[in-house]
Amino acid sequence: MAKKRRLEAQERADVRLVLDMDFDEKMDAKEITSIASQVTRCYAVNRQAAKRVDLHVTQLHGKIKQRFDEKVAQHVFWSKDHVTMHDKEYIDLFDKDELVYLTADSPNTIETLDPKKVYVIGGIVDKNRYPRLTLDKAESQGIAHGRLPIGEYVKMSTRKVMTVNQVFEMLVRFVDTGDWKTAFMDVIPQRKFKEGDKPETEDGDEPSEEEKEEEKVED
Repeated sequence: MAKKRRLEAQERADVRLVLDMDFDEKMDAKEITSIASQVTRCYAVNRQAAKRVDLHVTQLHGKIKQRFDEKVAQHVFWSKDHVTMHDKEYIDLFDKDELVYLTADSPNTIETLDPKKVYVIGGIVDKNRYPRLTLDKAESQGIAHGRLPIGEYVKMSTRKVMTVNQVFEMLVRFVDTGDWKTAFMDVIPQRKFKEGDKPETEDGDEPSEEEKEEEKVED
């Protein structure tokens, strides 16, 4: 009953997001563990959000699927209202013209989230080993691509590189608030901000234990 009440209280946003797990062979065991944790975090965020998005996890196979089956076995009971898991690729699930791959290497800036589009987040922990990986994939498939407007709203002290769950959380916060700066300031770790853009806090600027363990991926 509690789950039903929570679902009824939650609005459903007309926004579709995909976590692309098609980079299994490019990650080691530690990175596979990290990406599985990040996907789990995305599911939790979507369940807790004021407005839930239509979330899909695609290309769930190989080492990542094995990690889920062995260590995150409860994923088979995850609410279909908050995530749908697929072994197929997004290009086989959605119209090609609807797809937009989010990648920091794109020259195109995402100004808002179009309900007619499906936004894809690359599910890889690469530590910058694979430059242009997601952009090259989008271009090879002939689908649109774009980057989040982080630099237009906040000043960063480091390169604009985020974990998968951070990108997802920023998008969910934007869905809730309609404001990119609020979304970025609420999610980006404070140590990444330049001094003038740091929000005030009583807890200092130390990364959390979760952040220390999470590897970085492109936004």
